[in-house]
Amino acid sequence: MSFAQVIAGEIEGAEKRRCERSVMENLTASGITLEAVVIDGDGCSFIIDSRDGTRFASAIHELNVAVKLHDQCARVALTRTATDWPLPSLGRVMEAFDNEGIDVVHLASDASALTVLVDEREADRVVGIFSRFYQPSASNVSGRLAS
Repeated sequence: MSFAQVIAGEIEGAEKRRCERSVMENLTASGITLEAVVIDGDGCSFIIDSRDGTRFASAIHELNVAVKLHDQCARVALTRTATDWPLPSLGRVMEAFDNEGIDVVHLASDASALTVLVDEREADRVVGIFSRFYQPSASNVSGRLAS
């Protein structure tokens, strides 16, 4: 997979909205499947199939935007439900990545998931780091103790 960042520069309001809409319309017209999208104050970010990288560039070529494309990424997610153990703090996760020399391409987190994109060569190491944070839920522990 690839992670693409599209930045339109110093535009705001209606002009920014038109630019974002144009990006989305061009990608849709090109038949590019978006695996994830984030639109924020800095621009638009997309996770796409790496095979769509050339079509992605062609789809937005005519628009006045800057593009940064990170090819050969892997997405690794650590998820939880309300009854599971809590997710680790981002500080602990980032410290573990730093200690292992793993560069983050993109990271998103909320109360139920921590999702990171890294170079695909680092995916197994990220899974190893995430596994260090695993804690069985209280119901799993009590069930094992009763057995």
